[in-house]
Amino acid sequence: MHFFKRILLSTEKPVAPEKRQGGQRLVVAAEFPLRVGLGFDAAAVVDRDRWNWKCRMLNCSEPGVRLEVGAAVAAVTGAPCNLKLDLEGFELEVPCLVSNLRRQGERMFLGLKQVITDAATLAAYRQFLEIVALGNTLRLHLRRSQPAAAEYQVEQYVSARRSCLNLWRSPATGIVTGAEFSLKDCLVRVMPGHPLEYYAGTDAATAPRATPEQALEIHRLFKWVVPNLSLSVPEDVRKFLAKHSA
Repeated sequence: MHFFKRILLSTEKPVAPEKRQGGQRLVVAAEFPLRVGLGFDAAAVVDRDRWNWKCRMLNCSEPGVRLEVGAAVAAVTGAPCNLKLDLEGFELEVPCLVSNLRRQGERMFLGLKQVITDAATLAAYRQFLEIVALGNTLRLHLRRSQPAAAEYQVEQYVSARRSCLNLWRSPATGIVTGAEFSLKDCLVRVMPGHPLEYYAGTDAATAPRATPEQALEIHRLFKWVVPNLSLSVPEDVRKFLAKHSA
């Protein structure tokens, strides 16, 4: 299942597994509302109760993921398995191979290589990667702490994944007074005391307001991006956005 039908739509063509290149590893925060299931037999695909849900995703990339699981899991290098990603009811099954493993006390760390062969599953998996990457890859681009004629202090965090977080702070207190978060081709405006505003574009001055259907998906994306914000984004900003994305 795709996580979104109206946003984050990829036009990239599928690439054969043997031709896929290594991608940037994206750290997955513990606060991210993701459940991860692991199955090593065909029965796991049809019987939800037979999935091993005692897994935590540590990082993800285009080639695959790294998990922390219980040491009791019977895994060997090269074994085929199925990975199930459950993000608040939106589920995606990813066929994988165990590429490496390491036991440490009562825990095991598994590296899984995805072996997706169909375009729909690959597009959905890429949507999942974007959800993590849009916040995870933000870096400080601009900070004006001494505004001249400007009324607010300005900060900007930018990612090559086409996300941009603009912040305004009170020059007297340094408290965040507003934010605009551009996520691919949409934008969320956050102003304390006002409802969130959603735009089908990245410039609130010219972009049209999102339709109700688009707004639902944009809010869902915003809610999922915020837990994985880069540590380059200050703690008070992450708390400000988390409060308004709830």
